[in-house]
Amino acid sequence: MSAVEVLAPLRIETRFYAPDGARPGWLLRLRVWPDEFSMARRPIAPSPAELDLYDDVLRQFPADAGMQWRMLAARLGVERALWLRRTVAIVADPVPRTDRGMAQPRDPSAWPDTHQPFGLPPAIHVWFVQAGQVGPPMLAGTMRPRRERIAEQLGLAAFENPAATGELPQTWWTSFEVAMDVELAIEIAFPAGVQPPALDAIVVAGIGDVSPEPLIAMHAASGRLSVLRPGTPTNTVDGEATAEVASNAGADPAAWEGIDDAPPAADSASAAVMQALAGPDAVPIKLQGGDVAASGYDPLVVHALWPVLWGHALRDVVGAGEQEARLAEWAEAWLAPQGPYPAIRVGSQPYGLLPATVLAGWTGQHITAGQIRAWAGPWRDAAAADAAVYPGTVVGASAQRAAELLGEDTPTRRWAVRLVSPLPVVNAIRAMRGMPPLQPSAWEDDTASILAGRKTPLSPLGAFSEQAPVPASTPEADSDDPETLRLLLEDDSEIFPQRWDHKLGLLGHLIFEALCLLRASVGQARESIETGQSVDPHAPLPMQAGADALVRLVRRGYPGTPSQPQLDDLFASPDAGAQCVAKRCLRGIEALAALVQAYADDSDGVFGCVLAALDTASHRVDPWITGLASSRLRELQNARAPWRLGVYGWVDAPAPYDAGNPGHGLPPGPTAAGLLHAPSQTQAMTAALLRDAAVRHPGDARWRIAIDSAKVRAAMRLAERVQLGVHPYEALGLEVERIVGDWDTVRKLREDYPMRDTHAGTRCCDGARVLRLLFRHQAGDPPPPALPAGVREALATCDAALDTYADLLVADGVHALVSGHGGLGNAAMEAAAGLGRPPELRAIRTPRQAASVRVSAWAVLPPGDAAQAGGQTGAPPAVLADPALASLLDRELGPASGWTWTVGADAVSLADLGLHAIEALALSPAELAHRLRGQRDASLPLASGTGAGKLARATRLAELLGGGDSDPPIPGTIDGRDDDAAPGSPLRDAMMADLAGRLGVLRNRLTSLLASLAALDLNDPAAVTWSLQQCRAWGAVQADDAEPLAQALARLQTRLTATPEAAVDGPGGLRGLRQSIRTLVGHPRLPVLPLVPSLAVGPLRAAMRDDEGRPRTDRDWLEIVAAVRPRLASLEAWQLDPATQPWGAAVRTGDGSGNPWSPAGPVVVAYGPDPAALAGSLARVAIAGLDAWQDAIPSARHTTSAAFGFNGPKSRAPQAVLLAVPPDPSQRLNDAELVALVLETRQLARARACRPRPGSRIATPAALSSLPDMFWGHWT
Repeated sequence: MSAVEVLAPLRIETRFYAPDGARPGWLLRLRVWPDEFSMARRPIAPSPAELDLYDDVLRQFPADAGMQWRMLAARLGVERALWLRRTVAIVADPVPRTDRGMAQPRDPSAWPDTHQPFGLPPAIHVWFVQAGQVGPPMLAGTMRPRRERIAEQLGLAAFENPAATGELPQTWWTSFEVAMDVELAIEIAFPAGVQPPALDAIVVAGIGDVSPEPLIAMHAASGRLSVLRPGTPTNTVDGEATAEVASNAGADPAAWEGIDDAPPAADSASAAVMQALAGPDAVPIKLQGGDVAASGYDPLVVHALWPVLWGHALRDVVGAGEQEARLAEWAEAWLAPQGPYPAIRVGSQPYGLLPATVLAGWTGQHITAGQIRAWAGPWRDAAAADAAVYPGTVVGASAQRAAELLGEDTPTRRWAVRLVSPLPVVNAIRAMRGMPPLQPSAWEDDTASILAGRKTPLSPLGAFSEQAPVPASTPEADSDDPETLRLLLEDDSEIFPQRWDHKLGLLGHLIFEALCLLRASVGQARESIETGQSVDPHAPLPMQAGADALVRLVRRGYPGTPSQPQLDDLFASPDAGAQCVAKRCLRGIEALAALVQAYADDSDGVFGCVLAALDTASHRVDPWITGLASSRLRELQNARAPWRLGVYGWVDAPAPYDAGNPGHGLPPGPTAAGLLHAPSQTQAMTAALLRDAAVRHPGDARWRIAIDSAKVRAAMRLAERVQLGVHPYEALGLEVERIVGDWDTVRKLREDYPMRDTHAGTRCCDGARVLRLLFRHQAGDPPPPALPAGVREALATCDAALDTYADLLVADGVHALVSGHGGLGNAAMEAAAGLGRPPELRAIRTPRQAASVRVSAWAVLPPGDAAQAGGQTGAPPAVLADPALASLLDRELGPASGWTWTVGADAVSLADLGLHAIEALALSPAELAHRLRGQRDASLPLASGTGAGKLARATRLAELLGGGDSDPPIPGTIDGRDDDAAPGSPLRDAMMADLAGRLGVLRNRLTSLLASLAALDLNDPAAVTWSLQQCRAWGAVQADDAEPLAQALARLQTRLTATPEAAVDGPGGLRGLRQSIRTLVGHPRLPVLPLVPSLAVGPLRAAMRDDEGRPRTDRDWLEIVAAVRPRLASLEAWQLDPATQPWGAAVRTGDGSGNPWSPAGPVVVAYGPDPAALAGSLARVAIAGLDAWQDAIPSARHTTSAAFGFNGPKSRAPQAVLLAVPPDPSQRLNDAELVALVLETRQLARARACRPRPGSRIATPAALSSLPDMFWGHWT
């Protein structure tokens, strides 16, 4: 019975040992390691504490699934939260709660479970492939892994005692002997007196006996398995981690919002990846990034552009005839330029999914697939051989070639063009010029033979010009306007294509050519009908007739538009060939229209696929071969063949160290550079690399670096001047003059040793020349300058400064590369060449050991009676806008009745005026005085009782909490960011939801008020008085209004119109919502404190109080930071105000210590009326960000590092999971076929490195245009 082998990559280490007293002959030690894909993480049952947290989240957000998810992810991490959400049942009773049936208490002292290899095959064979070998590889040995013992040794309990003693146990990953015992390693002995054979590769492979479904299900359920979108970078760029494969891959909860336990769509990438890895009967699980279509844009692009990329060349040049149509049908189903499956991520490791098979033994009933196998096999081998001569990778490349490769784009972005003509015409021109004739290449003849059954191509072409860049061939010129492309498809001009005058990019030109070819086929069919001949739907276009004949066919073949096709004449014809032409043309135009629509919706995605298709049409053979394997994989899926998990890997060209050939490599083990000690790990690595280069290349002066502190100081002075824009030579002259010091001597040096003759003493001297005459005087040189006593000794250090400066730049460049900052390394090399300013010389700077901590200061306050205020129709708008501040003013400063003033002999309070304390903050002094006087005599004196003092303190309190500030700090949580660019978090989402809801309530309140006012009879004085009271409550009446009510109503209507609808994800974020609320209620000084669930704030540890009842953080922390943080100076003033009760404080740190100076961040210091108790006892609290900054906590200790060079064996696993299918669908792969499959995959990887180049004889024309006049014009 057949099966699909899912081959997981293995890491391989090899080392040769020379004969010695214990070994009569050479010995090879080989060791294998399972890669990340094979490591299973079995989720443990949920603990009661986790379910308690889940229940809390369900209680606080019973109907908000998004908030439930974000809260769980913030507390438990994305992977654990995802697993809990998928596996824990929720009981609706009546408040949602978790089902406790899965709960399992854990022993805190127990060691956690570890990852363990899953699915190691019963046997792993080791094969030798000798250089130049023609026959099958040689079986060199077999390992039979002891799977139970391998898993046992991964338990952490074995490390309990070593953690205390420092002695590690012997395990299969720390000891080669133990690895041999569990058969993850093997020793292969060679006969005595014989050198090991020259190996082209060592291959390890094993056929599995278990299904991969449990492993894939574990990866998927825990979120470790994700889909990477096409074009996602999986390698670092300039030292920066990629967005989706970094160490914290998928850590953003927002990326998992739609990942639930519902099955994915049948045509989604999630379903395709799960079925490819686990089999057709595997339960599909939603994967992050897997909501896109499984096939991407490949089928659409291949179908739409087939005529121009492949069809024209195969039908009209090669003469494939009917076989071209069959190839087109096959390619639409299986040719995938971007790969048949998207790349995946397991943990932080990316992998490709590559269907693979053995072409050599391919059998099957599909004739087209057999022809493709016969065509693609030799093509693959020729491409691999070409890549070996002209490598497409930097391995073994020269410096110039490496620079060229690093400057290339993948897929290719810059194309060349050359003029071609029928080969007889080209040879006639060459004969007239005395040049030998051209002949079709062997590869072109093979293509014609295999695909067309012809000895040579039907209408071979020859180039008669050099290659030239495509007009406007730049990435910027690639863009097309979708509307122009639609206009191209709708063009019904009788003189098309010659009068087309719209600008097109690369895709536009390909669509233009494809459309012309479709129309030419229709025109040729119509001419056949008119002349009474039968229509051959596969007849080639008349290549020999020239462009004019093709243009005539294009005009004659007008097929209508996608919306109104005009092919009725062909469909009505009794000729089956005519109907076939019409059907193919109609399908082609529909595909082009669909391509244009897809490009309008996703231009980057479609264009990336078009570029990959161009590469496939030009020089890539791998999509054809993987297409064959994909078709066989689908065949086995439909037959419900079993899936089995195996392993594979290879090492290229392993060879023992040859001491007689130093350029061959390094001896194994530690290098001669020795152990180097440095202040930091990066500096130690830099020193080790520089020392290693000096030892390996003793004759190269670049690596002879000997510097001391005096030389460094002199070089740094040079560097400082160069950073200011001074040339290094001029900087050296200035340094010489600084050391000389005496002006008369300096003037003499300038006159005798000028930088240029034209300077005549006006510029600095030529310092390099002065130093050379002083310290490296040669015969024939003028005498050295006469200098004061002691100056020569001082200049000795300066003499080495320029060399030291260059050495430091080299060291800094290496340091930049080691630390992952390639851009800085380039800047250092530019400075060493004198072409740019030097960067900061970090390689010699001792880094100060400190912990970078995000520190946030919050105010955590009672929420106020928001529900009651919202339910009272007469509650002031300011109270509705900021209930927490209203409640805080009452708590801290007393009710409105205690805010008093004296007018004459009368005492007046805010309560008498019907004002709340929060409303008084919005009144100007004149307006407040006017309201206090009321109808009293204006000459009566106005004096303050308690009111003025309380109003001043209330103003300070509002400013402390962000009142009047358009950009106050926003509280952050785990990530420590306090700005609107911060990623979503439960706290931020809760603040947004609260303010958005509050804004909606206020808008509804104002809308109702305006409707009520519009219904009143304004001729009634009582109605007018009431209306003005309502408008004053909204701050809409101004003292100088000529018509107070009319103008107030206009202001309110303007505010309502200008305020956007409340939206949680609206523009402007929290700051925008806060500003909208302030504007709506006419109170710009309101802090507008959001109310959030206590669970979103997180736990806070109460700060201890001193003997006076003040929190100790006032003296230990606030007093210090307030001196440099103006925002916190207001908090300190509030705490020190004798008229107020000082607030309590609470602290949260990363280590739970409660120390605000803790190096374990982020650190949150919260103030308020007992903030720790509030956050722990109330369901909701008000929160305000007082300040936030990044702090550096100096360390009392400094950790240094040491590094040494070590030539280790190769261990990198291939970065692909192979979906291996047998060449015979009725038989399962055997061991010999498995190793052949791995070797063919290795050959395909080499062929993939083949790049287009002048003179290459294994590439098809990427896009063949028969309308050169139109092709050269109309570029964007």
